[in-house]
Amino acid sequence: MRADLNVLVLFECPKHHDVIQQALISAANVACVSLASAEALERSMKGGRWDAVVLCYETAPTTLKQHLSTIRRNQLEATVTVIVATLDGPLSAEWAHLGINDLISFGDLSVLWSTLQRRVKEGQEKRAWRVTEKCLCESEARFRELFESLPVAYQTLDEQGRYLEANDALCKLLGCQRQALIGRAFNEFWSATTLGQFRTVSDCFQPTEQTCCCELELQPETGSLITVLLEGYIQQDTKGRFVRAHFLMHDISARKQAEERLRLGASVFANSREGILITDANRRIVDVNPAFTKITGYSRAEALGQNPKFLSAGYKHSGKAAGMWRDLDEHGFWQGQLLNRTKGGKVYSELLSISVIKDAAQNISHYMGVFSASTNSYDALTGLPNRNVFHDRLLQEIKHAQRTHEKVAVICLGLDRFKEINEVLGHGTGDQLIQEVVHRLQSSIREVDTLLRLGGDEFAIILGRLHDHTIVERGVQAIQARFSENFHLGNDVVSLSSSIGITFYPDDACATDELLKHAAQAMYIAKEMGGNHVRYYTAAMQDAAMVRKRLVDDLRNAVVQKQFVLHYQPIVSLKTGAIYKAESLIRWLHPSQGFISPAVFVPIAEKTGLIIQIGDWVFKEAARQIKHWREKYHSSFQLSINISPIQFQNGDMNHVGWLNYLRNLGVPAHSIVLEITEGLLLDKSVVVSEKFIDFHGEGMQVAIDDFGTGYSSLSYLKTFEIDYLKIDQSFVRNLTHDSHDMIVCEAIVGMAHKLGMKVIAEGIETPEQRDLLAAAGCDYGQGYLFARPLPAMEFEQFLAGSLQPGCFSKNNI
Repeated sequence: MRADLNVLVLFECPKHHDVIQQALISAANVACVSLASAEALERSMKGGRWDAVVLCYETAPTTLKQHLSTIRRNQLEATVTVIVATLDGPLSAEWAHLGINDLISFGDLSVLWSTLQRRVKEGQEKRAWRVTEKCLCESEARFRELFESLPVAYQTLDEQGRYLEANDALCKLLGCQRQALIGRAFNEFWSATTLGQFRTVSDCFQPTEQTCCCELELQPETGSLITVLLEGYIQQDTKGRFVRAHFLMHDISARKQAEERLRLGASVFANSREGILITDANRRIVDVNPAFTKITGYSRAEALGQNPKFLSAGYKHSGKAAGMWRDLDEHGFWQGQLLNRTKGGKVYSELLSISVIKDAAQNISHYMGVFSASTNSYDALTGLPNRNVFHDRLLQEIKHAQRTHEKVAVICLGLDRFKEINEVLGHGTGDQLIQEVVHRLQSSIREVDTLLRLGGDEFAIILGRLHDHTIVERGVQAIQARFSENFHLGNDVVSLSSSIGITFYPDDACATDELLKHAAQAMYIAKEMGGNHVRYYTAAMQDAAMVRKRLVDDLRNAVVQKQFVLHYQPIVSLKTGAIYKAESLIRWLHPSQGFISPAVFVPIAEKTGLIIQIGDWVFKEAARQIKHWREKYHSSFQLSINISPIQFQNGDMNHVGWLNYLRNLGVPAHSIVLEITEGLLLDKSVVVSEKFIDFHGEGMQVAIDDFGTGYSSLSYLKTFEIDYLKIDQSFVRNLTHDSHDMIVCEAIVGMAHKLGMKVIAEGIETPEQRDLLAAAGCDYGQGYLFARPLPAMEFEQFLAGSLQPGCFSKNNI
């Protein structure tokens, strides 16, 4: 205990001064003040800090309460001791209540100093304890406030893992009231997955470690599973014994889901079979996936920093770029077809979808393009989009027309007689012609229009942004003007025309497939008019198309129900008038429409493939008939059968079966003459040539029908063993002595005879025509002058009459 106490002595009688001062000789500072002056008392109270105050009275004072009030008001922490000269008894309860620490008589002044030291020390200890207690209370209050307001879930557990404390964030996380939570085991909230990893809370800690950090999957009282990050430590006492475990729990469910989405997105990006490229707002590539490299041939390093335009194949995209960026600005998305080129130079078509990516401020930060490539969506010869792209391109134009209330035109263009040109001049020259046609078409339409090759010799043109029909008319006129010029293909000069069909959206249809169908219908009508025509679609064309569709269905039934019959037209020797030949001609006896001309149903049968079944029936029916007539009328009688080129070119034609059928009937093959068109001779395919060889090997004869109307070639006549040439009736119809047709007929007869062939003239209707042809050396004639095509029974009656001597002499016709 230090001796530097400051003591204030207040006395009533001056005689006490020296005695008291002597008793406090060890004090550092002693001040004595008389109680007689209230002002002096106030000044002494305010004059310094006193550790102890000693009040000295002669007898029990009556002013003690007043003096103590002054002391406590100014020296709250000082210890107060009262000394009374005459003390009748111990310190009364009333005095103690007033705040007096000790009461000493003058006879006991020897204990004054030790009493003061003890009281001052006790006061210091009490004050220190109060300060400590206050600090502890304030600290606990701050901790409790932090504990409750902490946004992170906080909990304390006992050694068995039961809840001791839990803050509001934890209660909210687990969906529990605090009262229901205290005392429950923490692992009651663990999911089956977590229980498979940890059985108790202590399992979350590593051996010998007093801290833990791990992820747990919890099942709250309400709601779905959540994932938390658990961080904790074990509190121990001074002897290392467990006190409690403290834990913080962070709900990381959103983060785990985001990580899973990122992982999944990265996996999709890396493993997608579709090419993906991402550009910045300035359209510079910042990333590509492996599929991009596989499709384009460009590595990631080669693509980074490039504008996607570097992939372009160089073909015009028909003004598509402006519409693409407009859609991206307005809707944040665009999809369409583009032609691009790989690093190796191969052109490919891609279906591209572009999406806009925006930042938090809704500013464009990136563009993402996803594309799938197809080499089946463009034409390898011309680089034009093909039929696979047609609907996409047309749909884009229709959407634009819907926004702007404009029209869209669809043009179908077919090249007239291209197949014949291709067969005569060869496929290489045909390819050159197609490329030149494309060049002329592109130069005839606007940049915003789309030119597509539908296949073979057919093209489509999509004309959008139309305010009126005059744009279409000018375009068609430009096309026709370009086609009026000859095509120079190396050493060959070709004249080529086109048939054009036109339809409009929304006037004629709204669906893309309907528009294409209507344009094609109009084009086919233009072709049927002889080519080099333009037809606009009308509802009547649709009606005609429906009629054709019903006719196709009826034709299929006719094949099954055998509604066909053969009529026979005689082929007469112009030299003798004898009839030993006839042409078999098919007729369709429709159950409700009566006889339908072969000119109507044969083209349909060829397009549908039904010609194979029909042709097989015709051959076998004619074979049975020729067997009967050879036996009844003449052993050298011949029947001609018309064979479609489709039958020869189709692998399903059972020509070997035909030959076997003749053998089984006992009919020689040379009793049958196959009539073909000269265009078939231009087909160099193995399928066609093998059938010719097989037929000729059995002795079957061949006639060229409609000779002189197609692309005649003497080389083919020399190559194939042809037995008859049939002069087309167009040369016979206006035949006179000095006509050009007469010159043509004479030339055909002379050439055929030189090549060892016989000639048959078709369409003879007058004796004059017969006589002129006979004079020219024509071998046989056929036409209404002799007889129209007749059913088998009528033909037999006609044949019986013609076999009478002189029945067909020139004088009787």
